[in-house]
Order: sequence, then C-alpha cells, then structure tokens
Amino acid sequence: MDSTPWPQPTSAPAGPAQGWPAGAVPPPPAAAPTAHLIGVRERAQVEAIVTAMEQERSRPQSFESKFEDAILDTYHWALGRRPGPVTGHAGPVDEAALDREDDVADELIHSRGVPRDYAVGVQHTAMWLLGQTEDQPWSGLYHWTANH
Repeated sequence: MDSTPWPQPTSAPAGPAQGWPAGAVPPPPAAAPTAHLIGVRERAQVEAIVTAMEQERSRPQSFESKFEDAILDTYHWALGRRPGPVTGHAGPVDEAALDREDDVADELIHSRGVPRDYAVGVQHTAMWLLGQTEDQPWSGLYHWTANH
C-alpha cells in the first residue's frame, strides 16, 4: 500500500492544458501552497485584497482605473496567476522578481508614451509587497486576520 500524501502521477498525454488552444502559453505555475509570504506580506492578506477588489469591481457603477488595474495585475502576478505586469516574468515571485518589477515600472514612469498610472500602480504594489512602504496601494476595504 502506498502511503504518500499526494496524488500519484497519471499517464495523461503531454501537451497544452485543457481548454488552451494549441501553441498558447498556459499561465505560470501557482506559487507553492506552502508559500506563506510574498515579499514581507502574508499571502492570505494579498488574497483578501484581491477578493475584495474583484468583488468591488463586479458591482454596477464601479470605478476602474489604470492604477487599480495595475494593482490587481501585480497582486495576481505575485500569487502566481499571471505573468509580471511590466516584465512578463513568469516564474516564482521572490524578492528579486519584485525588485525587477519595481525597477522596470520606475523606468516606464519616466518614459514617454507609456500609461504612467499603470506603471505607478505596479511600482507602488511591488514596493508594498517588499515592505518599502506601509501604504497599501488599494484604498478599498478588505477583511483579513494576521497569522502570527
């Protein structure tokens, strides 16, 4: 009897994930379920913010901005659900990856022809995740209990 706590591999055919067209790139792998922190922030707090933002955005008459798009995109990236919003980075999101996203966003802020509000939102979110600011970029309300 096998006593491993995880599912055994199946003989599923190799190829794109179900529902993805041939040649399409599937989303990046999610962060390990044991990853407790993203930068210096608790993963559960980031998930609570994302849930609250998505609930607010689903309401009629909700206001959406490039700044808020960037915040949500950066949080989704940090949770391993999409590539980096300004770098396209599709691997584990560690402090070095957060620093790169921040640096590229900073370069874009000072470039011409780039949606500045989006770059500012990415930079602010990356900085908050890294603990470089205590000012969480989304001003909405969310519920979260710290795991101390």
